[in-house]
Amino acid sequence: MTRPAELALDAMGVMPEAPLAPESLKEAGLTAGFIYDMILKTLYARGTLLGRDLAQFMCLPFKIIREPLKFLKDEKCIEVAGGDLVGEVSYRFALTDQGRQRAHDANKQCAYAGPSPVPL
Repeated sequence: MTRPAELALDAMGVMPEAPLAPESLKEAGLTAGFIYDMILKTLYARGTLLGRDLAQFMCLPFKIIREPLKFLKDEKCIEVAGGDLVGEVSYRFALTDQGRQRAHDANKQCAYAGPSPVPL
């Protein structure tokens, strides 16, 4: 019987290192439009979320979604519904009526909302 740890070894019998977290959208292999839709669909499905919880749900560092959140806020698709003074990571983000409509439209194209697919 093979043990699970043995399954994780590469062809040379060495345990591969975990990939580093991406530092940017480009490094993550994602487009801004994809992230905008993922944020909107996630808030649509899960309701108001803290910035850190949104990033965790999407399996991305908060620094990658910081600018997309600002863009969506400037576009009046999301709003800050409260939070601590610690910074954006602790803000509670919620959809506006316009954001709900955009999320609904994005769901028609693809209803997936979850961990962001990034290249290894």
